Amino acid sequence: MVLTDNRLSGCRRSVSNAYNFIPTSDLDIDRIEMVSGPGSALYGPNAAAGVMHIVTRSPFESEGTTVSLGGGERELMLGSFRHAGSVNHRFGYKVSGSTMKGSTGNTPSRQSQLP
Repeated sequence: MVLTDNRLSGCRRSVSNAYNFIPTSDLDIDRIEMVSGPGSALYGPNAAAGVMHIVTRSPFESEGTTVSLGGGERELMLGSFRHAGSVNHRFGYKVSGSTMKGSTGNTPSRQSQLP
């Protein structure tokens, strides 16, 4: 079972628990809590194998903007951003996003296309 900010990650009509239904940027993760083994006394009957709880950073405690860029082999490029702020002591907001692009390495190189 996977939780994100005390919410069940996934769709109620789906049998599986897909944590990517509530996308979370790496810049926004505060901590990850793990409970191994049956935790049904705490989390219900779906927690037979354990629970992973992803806790994100609070917009009240971590205001500001963070940007991350990276790259690697096989034309890998990735980027992510996070911006958080608060209007007053009761209303906070955060916006985050990420993207990744790369190749599988199966495309022919430019040198092999030359005559």
